[in-house]
Amino acid sequence: MTKPPLPLLRGKIERTEYFQDPRSRRPKKASLPPRDPQVHRDHLLGQIDELARQVATRAPGERDVEAQREVVAVHPEPDHSLPAGSLADRIRDVVVVGEDPDSGTVILDAASSDLGGLRNKIRAFGDDSKRTPTGKRKHEALVATMNGVALAELSELSTQMTREALQKGSQWLEIVCRGGVYARESSELSERQLSRQLERMDESARIAATFLSTTSVVFYVQLTFEQLAALVARVDCIYEVGLARKEIRDWLYFEHDKDADLGLTLTPPPESAPTVVLLDSGIADWHPLLAAAIRSTHSVVPGIDSAVDVDGHGTGTAGVALHLDGVGDLLAARGGDAHHWISSVKLLTSESSSSDGAARAQWPPMTVDAVRRVEASGGGPFIFATSVTAPIRRLEPTMWSQAIEQLAWNDGEGRLILISAGNIASNEVSVIKDYPQLNLIHSIEDPAQAWNALTVGAVASRDDMPPEEYPEHEPVGEVGGIYPLTTSRPVDSDRVPNKPEVVLGGGNVAYDGYLPDATVPTLTTLTAGHRRAHPLASMWATSEATARAAHLAARIWRSDPSLRPATVRGLIAHSASWTEVMKEQFESLDDRLRICGFGLPDPELAIACTRSRATVIVEDVIPSGHVVQVPKDPPPKRPDTPKMTDKIVRLAKFFRLPVPQDLLLAHPQTQVELRVTLSYFAEIHTFRRRSFRGLDLRWDMQGPQEKELPFRQRINKLLRARGSGAAGDERRARSFAWDIGPQRRQRGTVQSDRWRGDASYLAGHKLIAVMPRLGWWNERAEFRTKELPFSLIVTIEAEGLDLYTSIAVALEHGLEIPV
Repeated sequence: MTKPPLPLLRGKIERTEYFQDPRSRRPKKASLPPRDPQVHRDHLLGQIDELARQVATRAPGERDVEAQREVVAVHPEPDHSLPAGSLADRIRDVVVVGEDPDSGTVILDAASSDLGGLRNKIRAFGDDSKRTPTGKRKHEALVATMNGVALAELSELSTQMTREALQKGSQWLEIVCRGGVYARESSELSERQLSRQLERMDESARIAATFLSTTSVVFYVQLTFEQLAALVARVDCIYEVGLARKEIRDWLYFEHDKDADLGLTLTPPPESAPTVVLLDSGIADWHPLLAAAIRSTHSVVPGIDSAVDVDGHGTGTAGVALHLDGVGDLLAARGGDAHHWISSVKLLTSESSSSDGAARAQWPPMTVDAVRRVEASGGGPFIFATSVTAPIRRLEPTMWSQAIEQLAWNDGEGRLILISAGNIASNEVSVIKDYPQLNLIHSIEDPAQAWNALTVGAVASRDDMPPEEYPEHEPVGEVGGIYPLTTSRPVDSDRVPNKPEVVLGGGNVAYDGYLPDATVPTLTTLTAGHRRAHPLASMWATSEATARAAHLAARIWRSDPSLRPATVRGLIAHSASWTEVMKEQFESLDDRLRICGFGLPDPELAIACTRSRATVIVEDVIPSGHVVQVPKDPPPKRPDTPKMTDKIVRLAKFFRLPVPQDLLLAHPQTQVELRVTLSYFAEIHTFRRRSFRGLDLRWDMQGPQEKELPFRQRINKLLRARGSGAAGDERRARSFAWDIGPQRRQRGTVQSDRWRGDASYLAGHKLIAVMPRLGWWNERAEFRTKELPFSLIVTIEAEGLDLYTSIAVALEHGLEIPV
C-alpha cells in the first residue's frame, strides 16, 4: 500500500556557541466451496454445451479462414484458485496458456470446442460411485473450485487498465499469440491471421513489429477498443492483450509518428509554478507537447535573435524536463497537464558548436546574460539547467565555471544551476569493452567542476531491445549501474569537489562487438522533436539525466515554494542512494564517489515525509566571524581609556533532532536509517587556477554512545579545559559509522551522509553541529563578519514506526531535555 505523503518539517537552531576548530507467510489455502455434486456437474456441462453451440453456429466468414482452434476461459469460484495444471489435456491437445493473478481465470488453447477431457472429469466428480482411495470425489480439487467455462473474450484476455486506456482512443498494444521460438509454424500462422484481419478492418492498420519469445509471439499494433474486440472474435490465436511497455510503446510512437495524430491538449501550469530554464540550442515553441508550458524564449548567441531550435537538442531536453517518460502517455491520452514552466535560452546553434573554441570564449558572458534575461522576464522560482559542456585538458577553474560560481552564489541568496557531467564519445570502443572501469579515467567536462553547481551524471536505466532490430546487439550497462558513457572526477583532481553529486537515468548503450550505439530507441527516452514533419525524437545520456534532475527540482519546489535554492539542491542529493549494482561495480568508496556521487535520487524522499519517515529542514545563516567585546590585555593604564576592545570569534550552531525516544527504546532493534545533508553556496574566489571559498562549512553529529558535553568538547576546542585530557576523549569518542565519513563528505558544498542501525542507538535527542571553516573572507576586514546561508536536512526512517507525529509535535511545541 502506498504511504500517504506528508509535508516536510521545519526545524530551528537550538544553540549557538563560540567555537574554535580542533560522522511472509503464505496464505492458508481456502477450503473447497460446498457443492451439490450433481447440480454442479450439470451446471458446468451446460456451460460447455453452450460454448460448443456458439462455435457451431458461427456465420460463414465470421472468423479467419485459418482459425480452427478455440481460446477458452475457465473461471474459479470467488476467493478460490484452480489447479491450472489439471486443465491440460495432451491427448486432446488442450494447452494451459496461463492464469490471471488477480481473477484466477485460467486461459486454455483447445483444438476443439468439445473439451472432452474436461467433460469426463466433470462427470466423474458428479458420479457418487467414483471416489478416490481416501473417499473424496474424483477431481474434486479442480471441479469443485470451477465456477464457469466460456469462450475467452476481451475482458478475460486484457486488464482493466488496458480497456480503460482504449476507451480514450487508439493505443499501442502488445498482442500475445500462439507461437514462439519452438513453434515457428504457429508463429507464422498467427501472423497471417492477424495481418488478414487487420487489413479487413482498416487498410492502414498493420503489425508494426514482432517479437518472438520462448513460448509465444508478440505483435505490436495500434488499435481502438472496437478494432481490438473485433480482432479477438475473428482469430483463434490471441492469448493476451496489454498496453505496450513504455519503452517499446515510445519506440513505436517514435518510429511511426508520421502516421500518428499529435493533436493533443496540454494544460498550462499554474502561474506561480516553478520554471525550468534550459540553456541549450533553443526550443521548438510551436510543439504541442511544449507550447502551453513555455514561459519565455531567448537567444544570447551573438548575431542570432531567433530562439527557435534548429538542432533539436534543446527541444528534446525540454520534453524530458517537462514530461520525463510521459510523452507516450500524453499521446495515448490525447493530452494532459503541465506542472511547471519551461523557459529556453539559445546558447548554441548545434551540438557540434560545443567544441568550437571561438564559441566557448563567449559562453561565460552568454551564460550570465541568459540568466539575467530570464529573471527579468518574470516568473520563478527558477531551475537553470544545461547539458552544454566542453572537454577540458585539466580539471581546474575556468572562466565559464567561475561564471557559474558567481551566478549560483547570487549575493548569498543562491541560485539553482544544474550541469551535466558530460559524456564520453560514443565511438570509444575501449570504454565499452572495459566498462565500467575506464569511465573512471574520463573527466567531467567544463563547467561541471563548479563547486556551486549540482553536477549530474547518468545511470543505466533501460535494457529492453527492439523486438526485431539490432539482433546482434546487447545492452552494455546493467540497470542500476552507471551509464556506459558517463564521466567522473579524475583521481588526481584533489582541488575539485565531489563530482558528480548525483546520477539519474540516461538510458543505455547497445554493443554488437564492433560499434557502440547510444541511440537504440528502446534504450532512450521518447521526447519532443524539433521538426514539424517528425515531431518526436529521443534523448539519452547525461543530457537526459540533467533534464530529469531539473524535473525533480521543479517537483520539490512545487511542493514547497518557500524553500531556498540551497535546500532544493540539498534535497536532491539527500535523497540519493547507491544501488546494489553501483556497490558491486565500484567496491572502492573513493571510486564510487567519483562517478556515482551520492547515488540515484529518490523523488518521494526528496519531496515529502511519511508516517515512518520524517525529514526536517533547518534554514539558517552562520557568520565568518562574530564581534564581541572583551577586556583589553593588558588593561589600559589611563582611567579614561576604554577597557574593552572588539574581538572576532567564531560561532558553531546546533540543531537538536527531537526523536521519539520512548518509541525507539520500545523497539530497540528495529532498523533505522539516518540521513544528514548540509547544503550551501560559497562565494568563490579564483587565483592561479585554484578556487578559494569565502567561508566553508562542515557538520558533525553526536554519536550513539556520546554524551552531549563530550560531543561539544570533541568538536570545539574552546570547551576543553586545559589539561583535562579532552584530546584523548576526542580520539575515543565517535559519531555514527557513516557510509562516507567526515573527511570525504566535506569535499564540496553539498555534504551528505547516511547511517543504518538499531533504533536504540538513535535515542537521546542528539545534537547536530554546523561549524565554519575559514576562507578568504577572513582575510578581508570588510568580509570578516559576512554571513553564509545554509540548509541542514535530516531524515530519520524506521519501517512500521510513526516517527513523523512525535517529531512534528516536538518541533512545534519545543522539546524538554531532561538534565
